[in-house]
Amino acid sequence: MVLVAKKNYRTRGMGHIKYRRDRKAWVGRITIGWTSDGKRKSKELWGSTKLAVEEKIKSYDAESARLLSPNSKDQGFGAYLDWWLENIVDPYLAPKTRVDYRSKVDNWIKPILGHLKLRDIRKQHVQELVTLITKKQSPQRARSVYTVMRICINHADSEGMLLKNPTKKIKLPKVPKAKSDYYDQAETKQLIRAATHDHRFGAAYLIGAMVGLRLGEVLGLQWKHIDLEAMTIRVEQQLQYVEGQFTYKQPKNNAVRTVSFPPQVLTSLKQLRKHTRVIGQDQLLFTYEKGTRMDPSQFTQKHWYPFIKHAGLRKIRFHDLRHTCASLLIGNGENLSDVSKHLGHTDIRITTNTYAHMLPDKEAGMAERLGKMLAT
Repeated sequence: MVLVAKKNYRTRGMGHIKYRRDRKAWVGRITIGWTSDGKRKSKELWGSTKLAVEEKIKSYDAESARLLSPNSKDQGFGAYLDWWLENIVDPYLAPKTRVDYRSKVDNWIKPILGHLKLRDIRKQHVQELVTLITKKQSPQRARSVYTVMRICINHADSEGMLLKNPTKKIKLPKVPKAKSDYYDQAETKQLIRAATHDHRFGAAYLIGAMVGLRLGEVLGLQWKHIDLEAMTIRVEQQLQYVEGQFTYKQPKNNAVRTVSFPPQVLTSLKQLRKHTRVIGQDQLLFTYEKGTRMDPSQFTQKHWYPFIKHAGLRKIRFHDLRHTCASLLIGNGENLSDVSKHLGHTDIRITTNTYAHMLPDKEAGMAERLGKMLAT
């Protein structure tokens, strides 16, 4: 007897494929566009086997795209998006960025505009895309999808495939600037006290709050990066978990750097070394119990959030420990340029724009001080 799985089957680029017991056949549902009010338009393709349905979907895509040749008058935008992802995005961008681009193409750009010919895309289409996503999702999502759309169209434009670039002068929604959340001095001291009792991940929390490393940078630390005598950390990689695969990549903006850490972190690192029974995969500091690499999202959900709840601290993201470090350094009067280098910012303007609200207000009394300086 042949057993048929009850769950739906889905292969990348194949839409939703499932087995219909009532008709004893397989059916694939693909998106062919969107209505003016944002509703999805779909088409069903039937076959006696899953493979047959997949072949029909491929044939449908090939026919609708009418070849990928830039010289073809029937050049499909959906097909060009696929080519752009495969030949421009995938070979050259970081794994996490590739997944992000592909998600925005598959979920928004291609379903809404993929049925058009590349040469027929107008500014109006792009504006409607932005407006639709703003209404259905958020201004921030609309801007991020537009960015991917613009990068793709700019490449086509650079190849001479367009008479006019339709992504220029698009009106984008305003995104309210979110203020960084962080612990104050008293809360950070409370975190330090609680972290001293966590021999497994206490050092990770202190490195986040007192050194300002990102979570991927923390989980990517190997013992070779730690100099206990000099009390420094060499930040030269970050650990990412993308599409079921772990990967190492350079820190954000390639900001490889050596940073110092305070005595509390030294004590915690020595405790970690003492209580570590299994030196894990790649000599990583922080791993699962069997020594394997840690998924950053699981670390947050299974360790960071339970830790701060048990410590009686209010809930903030692990990344907000980085803002905590910055606020403490700035509040302690450290030079902004030094803080910028410590955090791995490539431009001090990034530090200024992010933490401007933390800078002390020295405007009061400024006129009086200037008057005294110029007094005769």
